[in-house]
Amino acid sequence: ARERSPAILHLEGNDWVAGFHRRLSRSCHQRILLKLGRSARDSRRLARRLFEEVGSGLEQGSWHHLARVGIDIAEIRCGQDVNQTMALIKEKLGDQLGFVELDEEIYMPLQAVVDPVWSQQWGPQRVGFENAWTQLEALEVTPSEVVVALIDTGFNFLHEDIQGRVWVNEGEIAGNGIDDDGNGFVDDVNGFNFVDNNGQPEDDSGHGTHNAGIIAAQVNNLGVAGAAGRNQMVKLMIVKALTANGGFKSDAINALNYAMAMGAEISSNSWGGHSESLALQTAIQVAMEAGHLFVSAAGNDNRNADLSPFYPCVYPHVLCVAASDDQDQFAFFSNYGAESVELVAPGQSIMSTYLENTQYASLTGTSFGTSMVAGAAALLFSWLRSATNTVRSVEDIRWLLLETAEKLSWTEGFVGNGMLDVDAAASKALSGLGYSWLVGPWSLCRRESCSTLQGIRLRNVSCVSSDGTEVDLAQCSEEAECQDTVRGW
Repeated sequence: ARERSPAILHLEGNDWVAGFHRRLSRSCHQRILLKLGRSARDSRRLARRLFEEVGSGLEQGSWHHLARVGIDIAEIRCGQDVNQTMALIKEKLGDQLGFVELDEEIYMPLQAVVDPVWSQQWGPQRVGFENAWTQLEALEVTPSEVVVALIDTGFNFLHEDIQGRVWVNEGEIAGNGIDDDGNGFVDDVNGFNFVDNNGQPEDDSGHGTHNAGIIAAQVNNLGVAGAAGRNQMVKLMIVKALTANGGFKSDAINALNYAMAMGAEISSNSWGGHSESLALQTAIQVAMEAGHLFVSAAGNDNRNADLSPFYPCVYPHVLCVAASDDQDQFAFFSNYGAESVELVAPGQSIMSTYLENTQYASLTGTSFGTSMVAGAAALLFSWLRSATNTVRSVEDIRWLLLETAEKLSWTEGFVGNGMLDVDAAASKALSGLGYSWLVGPWSLCRRESCSTLQGIRLRNVSCVSSDGTEVDLAQCSEEAECQDTVRGW
């Protein structure tokens, strides 16, 4: 089996060992999330120091390091004063500690209302998937594989309409109880279950399976059609991080760390809450810098997220999605915000796959606009990476979706860009006209490996136009116009 570098490590004596030390208990232990130094070596050194100096407050053997996002998880012992232990950790480590925060069950799946009489997929039709499929399938290229991490309540692997759409970890042998590929996870053939810490991310609520169908249900004269259309190269990595009752910060961060380690370039995140987490924000920042597109739901509170933040939607670098209804207006429940919410997509009465093997349901929520955008990004990236000189990364796809969003009177001042328009995005990418959508500051900067400074990520960079001609953009250092450019991103 192919060996991978471990995505998760646990501290055993003075050494890191791949994988979980044991199933982390929540019966009475309280998890903490920490940022210790810049590397696994720093983390190990400071973790050993903490155990020596904090001692009885921490559970021996509970220390885990998430290698891709650089965040540590440990447990406070049962019966210990949590606030006192946290204060002692801060006192002992001082400025060597990036942050420490308590784990909390704060994220909820943005759940839905079942409408069994709804029988047409108005949402994908509204945002132009059919025309986009026609344009893309006419290309004389083979689409490339794109893996979407579905960070959700799991998935019904037996559903009739999503067969052949699930990612396979070729380095793992199913059911043998061995971590064949050395990534720290046993039997993670199609993903992982961070709620129960096993390789069986089965759905317990239908929410995850519904989002899976929106992204990747087959076009096969059966059931519904997902965003991927007939493109068999869009695959779903199933990463269970929550149940119908909610999810913990640590499980969401574990899920993103796993998705990055196993090669998912896009994640669909139809969950959230009103509690801030520096740990999750840090993980998303690291993911973006590694070239990962994090698509998130705006929330179902009918509030302005700029004023009443909904997390992780409002974090920098998140592609946050509000919901519209079938009357071409904001859905009555959807959050909005011109600064924090970037797109709106259909999210009311959305028909898709559900919990039973042959079941379909119509559900409502910003969850389902989110998976539609994630699916659109995957569809476009799979085809265009093979077909054009301009699309090289998911950051390019992000900017393409934002640039081509349909501007509507009711989105003005409520979301940053407009309504998802997959047809317009495909048309622009294939038209050979211009390159303006390629100048997303982070995308260009990342290509040139230029230094990342506080607030500045665009420096003397270049890109190519859609006909392959190099375009010099040499612009920006600390100039005000550069700040304006970056702020838009």
